[in-house]
Amino acid sequence: MSRILAEVDRASAQLEDTAERIPRVNALFTSERGSEDKGVEVQGLKTDTTLIEMLIGVCRGVINNLFALVPPELFVSYGVKKLFLVGSAKQDRFLVHIKKYLKEHNACNIELHLAETDTSAAYGIAL
Repeated sequence: MSRILAEVDRASAQLEDTAERIPRVNALFTSERGSEDKGVEVQGLKTDTTLIEMLIGVCRGVINNLFALVPPELFVSYGVKKLFLVGSAKQDRFLVHIKKYLKEHNACNIELHLAETDTSAAYGIAL
């Protein structure tokens, strides 16, 4: 599994070359906070889509889902200037999508800091 994730990281770092081939994945896999369980929605899946491209789409979908729960506009309105990334969020497979999402939503002024030590997501959000 770690070889596959390493390849997803490598391919994510070079995403500009293959962005149009990446499927769009709505990564709401289970109902959250009382919302209706809609299952998984995948768009743009082709017969020649690779496993790596599919996994990149899943990673992008996870980031889009997280920002749908806590949009960058909310960070800005509360004066949040820094996001500390912990765990897998520091990996290219997620980091490229975080940066792109912030750029697309005019929140480039939010600084991203990679935590020096890994910790739980709950602790990370508390930072």
